[in-house]
Amino acid sequence: MTSYVQSPLTGNVPIDTRLSSFCAVEALIESVSPESQAVSDAQDATSNVNVIALFNHEEVGSVSSTGAESSLLPSLLNRLSPTPQTLHQSIARSFLISSDMSHGVHPNYASKHEENHRPQLNRGVVIKSNAKQRYSTGQRISRCPRIEISKELPLLDAIGSFLIKRLISKRGGSAQEYEARNDMRCGSTVGPFLSKMGVRTVDVGLAQLRCASSDKVLLI
Repeated sequence: MTSYVQSPLTGNVPIDTRLSSFCAVEALIESVSPESQAVSDAQDATSNVNVIALFNHEEVGSVSSTGAESSLLPSLLNRLSPTPQTLHQSIARSFLISSDMSHGVHPNYASKHEENHRPQLNRGVVIKSNAKQRYSTGQRISRCPRIEISKELPLLDAIGSFLIKRLISKRGGSAQEYEARNDMRCGSTVGPFLSKMGVRTVDVGLAQLRCASSDKVLLI
């Protein structure tokens, strides 16, 4: 990835589609390191299957055969599960992170953000939510038809956010929360598509400037 601005600022046209993919691949490689394997053994988590999915055509609707709305991920989960029962159990126990970039607050346009939801560059991972469900964070797991609806389900809305905050904290990082203004249009991610499988899902990203511009800026 070629940068045109010297560190700590970096800019690149496709940075919003590649940075999260790079981080996911790095994390998957690290998960099979001797240190990570030792932790898995200690926590009896060796039976877990870590998966990353890098989709094409997100900017044009994700409807291709290799996009997020394809059967790629559901098919993979089916092949990893020997019976329908184990598939349903795996979905219920899984945690999916939809990782994309986030709109960092621009000093010249701070009013475009809610007062308490202004993601700062290089201030931590941004957890994204939206009242119109444009992001998957907070979407109720009751949308999965295989899970019985009960009066306790509203409590599940915050579990995904809690889990991702704990994971970030364990790695010494910090988290920010972003809720788009409800009187303005909001972008979306592949998260809402993927959450339809019934997997608990959160949308996260790193704050950057000019998210929808041809030249993005990120502070590293």
